[in-house]
Amino acid sequence: MIMSGEKSPDFLFAKSFANYAAISYILLVSAQLLHKSAIITGASRGIGAAVAELCADEGSQVFLIGRKEAALISVADSITASGGNVHPIICDITHQEEVRKAFNEIGAKIDKLDILVNTAAILEKDLMEEIKEVNLLRILEVNLLGAFRCCQAAINLMKDSWGSIINISSLSRVTGVRKFPGMGAHIISKYGLWGLTEILSVEWAKYKIRVNAISPSGVDTPMFRVAFPGAEPPLAPIDIAKVCLYLASDDSASITGENINVSGLK
Repeated sequence: MIMSGEKSPDFLFAKSFANYAAISYILLVSAQLLHKSAIITGASRGIGAAVAELCADEGSQVFLIGRKEAALISVADSITASGGNVHPIICDITHQEEVRKAFNEIGAKIDKLDILVNTAAILEKDLMEEIKEVNLLRILEVNLLGAFRCCQAAINLMKDSWGSIINISSLSRVTGVRKFPGMGAHIISKYGLWGLTEILSVEWAKYKIRVNAISPSGVDTPMFRVAFPGAEPPLAPIDIAKVCLYLASDDSASITGENINVSGLK
């Protein structure tokens, strides 16, 4: 028997369900990349892994591209455990045919591609008077030509779909910023990546594709720790992932051909 002023079990259930539905709706509409698809290169660790995880958290279907199968699957498992929609694809971006196959595989799973984030990079320190040409070419193959191959492969999946391409460059390539000995090959590759970003933003505007770059200073990644043992980087991978999220989202719909410097506070 229900006393006067008490609520029936049916009423209480209906109220709880309504609250749950309202919260679920708020979470859905607040997801900045809901119903979007994203490809992240270099996604097995560091910045790439952080970008992939954040994009998935924000509702995007995420395709992870990387060479190291075990590490890539580990990132994918983490995203899946958090409820994300993720597909790991083993691919070496220094090989045109592997890139073509990977993007064809992705194209068969989606109607269109919304986001491409090129984070894949290597860093090897060598003085310019000592560096072997083969070592310089290896760095350019990954940092510059790898990004170019992925951009070119993405265009047919992005045309006329308001796509966003984000290239992870480096603060070391920014004019006027202090340069460090031994970083020449890295700096050259990142200057080239900025040039690629600028020209693609011009040539692909007609396809409604935005192309921007992010130039961070030191980021706490395995690559940084190996290159600069003992140094304390001012940034974490999530700091760069948050900037990527902005450039990938509709909030930055009017921005293209730009570079965002991220220097940190330390």
